[in-house]
Amino acid sequence: MKGESISRILFSPDPSFQKEGNGIRLPTRNPDEPIIKYSLGRDRMNIPPVCRVLRFVAPAFLIPWGIFFLPSLYSQDKYWVPKDLPKSHYVIDARLDLSPKGSIEGKETIVMKNTSRLPMSVVALDWSTGPASSISVTASGSTLKPLNPEKKPVLSSPLFYPLPDLLAPGKRLKLEVTFRKTVEFSAEDTELGDTHWYPRLWWDGLPLHDSFSVKLDVPAGFALAASGRFNPKTGRYENKGARTFGIYLGKNMKTESREVEGVLVTTLATEKGAKAAAACLDTAVDVVKFCKEWLGFYPYPFLYIIPGGSGRWGGYPFATGIVAIHGQETFKEGEPLVWWQHITSHEIGHEYWGEWVLDPDDPAWLWIGMGIFIDTEYMTARKFDPERRASWMGNFLNALGTYYDMTVDIPPAQVQKIKYDHNNTVIHSKGPSIIFALDSVLGRTEFIRIFKKCLQEHGGRRLGWKDFQGFCEKESGQDLGWFFDQWVRSNAYLCYKIETQDSANEGDEYLSTIKVSKLGTMRMPIPVKAVFEDGAEAVQYTDRLSDVNVLTFKSKAKLKEAVLDPEKKLAMLDGPLSPISPEAAELLALGWESKDSPAVYKAVKDESIQNSNIWYWLGMHLFELGRYGDASDCFENVTKLEKDGLTKFAALGWMGLLKDLQRKRPEALKYYQEALKYDTGESIQHDQFKIKMDKKWVEDRLRTPFSLQTNVEIPAKPTADDLIKIADGLNWTNEGKAPLLVFEKTKGLTISDVHFWLKMGLLLFDGGHYTESFHAFDQVFTLDSSALLKFTALVWMGHLMDLKKQRDKAIEYYKKALEYDTGETMTHSQYGMRINRQWIEERLKTPFIWKK
Repeated sequence: MKGESISRILFSPDPSFQKEGNGIRLPTRNPDEPIIKYSLGRDRMNIPPVCRVLRFVAPAFLIPWGIFFLPSLYSQDKYWVPKDLPKSHYVIDARLDLSPKGSIEGKETIVMKNTSRLPMSVVALDWSTGPASSISVTASGSTLKPLNPEKKPVLSSPLFYPLPDLLAPGKRLKLEVTFRKTVEFSAEDTELGDTHWYPRLWWDGLPLHDSFSVKLDVPAGFALAASGRFNPKTGRYENKGARTFGIYLGKNMKTESREVEGVLVTTLATEKGAKAAAACLDTAVDVVKFCKEWLGFYPYPFLYIIPGGSGRWGGYPFATGIVAIHGQETFKEGEPLVWWQHITSHEIGHEYWGEWVLDPDDPAWLWIGMGIFIDTEYMTARKFDPERRASWMGNFLNALGTYYDMTVDIPPAQVQKIKYDHNNTVIHSKGPSIIFALDSVLGRTEFIRIFKKCLQEHGGRRLGWKDFQGFCEKESGQDLGWFFDQWVRSNAYLCYKIETQDSANEGDEYLSTIKVSKLGTMRMPIPVKAVFEDGAEAVQYTDRLSDVNVLTFKSKAKLKEAVLDPEKKLAMLDGPLSPISPEAAELLALGWESKDSPAVYKAVKDESIQNSNIWYWLGMHLFELGRYGDASDCFENVTKLEKDGLTKFAALGWMGLLKDLQRKRPEALKYYQEALKYDTGESIQHDQFKIKMDKKWVEDRLRTPFSLQTNVEIPAKPTADDLIKIADGLNWTNEGKAPLLVFEKTKGLTISDVHFWLKMGLLLFDGGHYTESFHAFDQVFTLDSSALLKFTALVWMGHLMDLKKQRDKAIEYYKKALEYDTGETMTHSQYGMRINRQWIEERLKTPFIWKK
């Protein structure tokens, strides 16, 4: 691992408090809907769970407005989904009340034509009912009652409604709907985003385009973004084909708009984020113009750009025609604009692929790869980032050396088992690598023709990767099974090498030969460019079925150089991977967590692994578990593989650190001194350990040995803010007595920061102070905290009772925790714990034990 690549390693700044299933800004769900763990990509695209309901038999069930008795359902009363989904038209009039006890309420008319060959007797709506939401549906003057059989005051989405009459093929259905959902918007809240704010026909969670005409009554002082172009004549937002109709409201936000070739581009921004928003607006206008000239159209007559999260994490398509860009308030005057140009063009690419052309696959990679192709073309054509293509392929290429199994087409259940960063490695890196490789195989002219035609013919339609393969085969006249099987359905990798090149004079011309060998496991036709001394060039392709190719060129001048893949469209390793045992390969295939590192180390320690990334990560994980000797061996391997640079500097720093912890100070000093020889002026920051390893850090270690415990100075009479700040500066483990000292100073103070008490509870547990830890978690539960935090606190209180051998009390807390189960998971990565319902059910059977 070279110095430049290690700086891209991302570490969670707070490994003990990771809330799964939530992105930076998830669309607001219906408040009565149980929380479901969605699969989220970097672009935060929701992939709804598929639930196929075939038949309902419900003699009686409870819904909020009373008990209704339904007759037994006949065979025709079943829910089914047509292969080609029927599109609907929505006319919605809604009012938003953004107050502490606010709501979204409205009326809508849904018109849907049965375009299938079979009659329909049941339709489904994506909505739930309960204390926080309600719905009333009528058709042909009859009030419809949901079939959902649960005898609960809350009915989860989807709701299934039997129609008063069969909807015959070709006939239209008109539903009149009144709806309301609670929105809690406090004085501190500044924004609201929602893509599920209205009831919508549900088709097994499959994406489709519907048309919308929406009138919104919003409170004063809010800027509004909606998934439609505003028509000043009707006062309505209109869209002829939207995957989702989202709304976003920003309190006291500034808006700026610009029209470009029939597309109105609008930004919403805070005062602090206005300059970044302006850069995004300039870029968006240029990207729309570029795409219309290149592709012939832009899919929507509007585009909104809204603020995302606080950090520079990229962006995501919030809803049709609305993209979110993270980190706008981090903009610095005079900084290069390439970041904002890249993210803006990337998200606009997904307006074509993801919003216009729909991807039904799970995992869904095609829309990501095709959208990235658009942003890459823009960034390279405008010369903003000539290396854009290589950057996208980088994560995939780096991960090949870690022996991950990066087969793309795998079941969702298999994705859940993966511990490496599947989204950024496979979906967002191998995905576009596949598209770039297809461009190379088909040739630029043919690929662009297919790309454009695919956009024209599949707007508003679902296009999975198998459909895309068929489309490419039909258009090109070629069988491409060999290509997609290798790239999508296997873990094969590309590696070719020029073995020899020769050029000999024969009369008045030169005969040049270039020998190319296949060293990887994938077979591809590789373009080889011959460059001659007179400046002439020629390109030939290798035969993909041959392991060794000898290409012959005739020229007037002598061969100067030979170049593999001259346009750099292929994600190709420079050299083959070192072979490893099947046992080691199996342990590395899905990545690993800290708790797995001892087993991984045992399996790979005698392997000839040449990738320093593996040893570096393994060393950190073993350090985290207190296995200092094994960790030191891993970092020593890094120093052997890296000749110089930041990675070697950091590895030597780690070896010094580990010797300090083993109380071998003379050896520690030797490694620190050696590290300074390789100082590059750069730094590596490990936030989870609060270590910023640079020259100053190493020089400090020469004076003071490394210690796991934070040097804490507590005032004699600290304030609540003092203690919160001190706790925030503590590591998540191995802090000795410091947490206890902080805890003792809380007496007599009112501290309502729930995250302070959560961290104190974990640190006191880590130090073996179980009574004090119990008190801290009791504070988490008692304070105004979320259901997930109350759930977590109760589980830990059960843990602590188990450790105190009070099993009956432990069981009480575990059972009480289940009352607050949201379906989410709390992850404490420093302990390898994932606390959820399954964890509690195991604790009810088996007491919690802990051996540090």
